Amino acid sequence: MNARLLAALCSVWLSGPVLALQPPAAPADLPPVVKPAPATTDQEILDALAMLTGSFKAEAAGEQPALTLHTAVISIEGLDNALYFEINRADTPQAAFNQGVFHFFRQTIDGKPELRLRVFTFERVGAGFGEAMVGLWLAPDAFPALTVSQLTPMIDVVLTRQGDRFAGSGGPAPINRAGATLLVSSFDLSRDSVRISDRGVKPDGSEGFGPAANQPAMNFTRFQPALQAVRHPGGLITYDLVAGEGIRADNGDAVAFQYTGWLRADGFRFDTSRQEGRQPLQFSLPGQLIQGWNVGVPGIQKGTVRRLVIPPGMGYGESGQPRARIPGNAWLVFEAECVYLKDNPPPPPPEPPAPVPPTGAPEK
Repeated sequence: MNARLLAALCSVWLSGPVLALQPPAAPADLPPVVKPAPATTDQEILDALAMLTGSFKAEAAGEQPALTLHTAVISIEGLDNALYFEINRADTPQAAFNQGVFHFFRQTIDGKPELRLRVFTFERVGAGFGEAMVGLWLAPDAFPALTVSQLTPMIDVVLTRQGDRFAGSGGPAPINRAGATLLVSSFDLSRDSVRISDRGVKPDGSEGFGPAANQPAMNFTRFQPALQAVRHPGGLITYDLVAGEGIRADNGDAVAFQYTGWLRADGFRFDTSRQEGRQPLQFSLPGQLIQGWNVGVPGIQKGTVRRLVIPPGMGYGESGQPRARIPGNAWLVFEAECVYLKDNPPPPPPEPPAPVPPTGAPEK
């Protein structure tokens, strides 16, 4: 990066967090991964929870594209079992169009205990929280600490056991989508499949969305995704949501990124290069960057969309970054899309020495 471009970037306050160089994090061994686990002892709930945990894929149907559903057990204060879920288009795994929390519980109605699945949304947490959480089902132990009071209940589905399946429906619940004011949902769970059907009802009783509007049920089948989280010394977690192509970035290479940064705690977006008037971040590895980037970027390819979950010690530490409204000891989440990568070729080998000219004519 030339001096003029660096000065221009530094003049924009939003660029400060990424460009600010921090001292290297102290070397640390990889800590053991402690995955969240449900606290309930209700065996029926544990069975239903196991059926809904994992990764599932739905083929395209009607106007509905191919979809993926990913869920993982997380810890939520006030819930004895909770699953983070996100639904993505299969061709855009870096964006989720539906996210939230599933929770199984018992509710007694007229003296009869019912098994219910409650769906929560993240509306109360923060406007950018869901966007910041995309892909974190790959590392559920890094999901931020939330309480049930921060979640917004959306709908309850009453489930009944039918042999090796759980099925039921719930609602109507208030909604404001596609002209519909009420939502009716149904779930059908088994060991290898999940079926979710949502139907939106307009005030006149017609369907705003759902099967009658050419939006059939989402029939998901369990599959093993290729995505995985990579854990680095110091606590950094990275995972690629979109694979790139070509050479892999190494020291000396010129790279450029479109990026967005959020606070993990509430999804506050403190920085983005995708803002109008901004340019991709350009630098040569290793850059004048926080350690989470210096450690998390090498090996990336052009076209890769990578998430970096950065602990305080590899970000802004105890002091934070007041200019960007980053508090002290804050975990950060960045999405980094590599839009340019130029290899820095090694110097050519030295030329062989020129042959020594003969000192005289050969003897006759």
